[in-house]
Amino acid sequence: MFFACLGGVFQTCAQGAYAQEPSAQDICLNGNLSVEPRIKACSTALVKTPENSQLYFTRAQLYMFIENPTQALSDINAVLALEPNNSEAYELFVKIKFRSSTFSKVLSMRKKYYQEHNNYSKAIEDLNLIIELQPKIYLNYYNRAQMWLKLKAFDKALGDFDTIQTMMPNELPNEPWVLIDWAEIWLYKKICRINSGI
Repeated sequence: MFFACLGGVFQTCAQGAYAQEPSAQDICLNGNLSVEPRIKACSTALVKTPENSQLYFTRAQLYMFIENPTQALSDINAVLALEPNNSEAYELFVKIKFRSSTFSKVLSMRKKYYQEHNNYSKAIEDLNLIIELQPKIYLNYYNRAQMWLKLKAFDKALGDFDTIQTMMPNELPNEPWVLIDWAEIWLYKKICRINSGI
């Protein structure tokens, strides 16, 4: 004899009290659970069914909930690759882009406030988020390197200055401001090496 739990994902068998665990997909789509386990379950389910756009969409929403627009955007792009005419995905795409832009502006303002009040660690936290959202803007790395210098974390500042150099063109353009940037970066790298004993 077989009994099923109505409205649930568990099944019970009269002989042996057998319970079936919910699938990763069931956990992912279960709105009553907390965010982190659902994200993990979505990831697990997507390994088995990478063409399931509903899982990507759900995980994108979850990432937005925890303020991770980079991952949310990646997932919503996956939805749009699978379903180019999905209007809900386009709507979420616009929200993600808007929130990323607004979030970056807020972080920039907070970073400036922290700098003005000598709270360099908090400024670095915000710069880390800004860099995650805008990884190709070398000025963000420059600002973070400046904060590392204030904290005398010369090895970390050097890492940011190295990143800046890889982002800048190899040939020096004729614009004078670029030459100043190169000279300044070189000087800061030298200071970092001296202070960290490299």
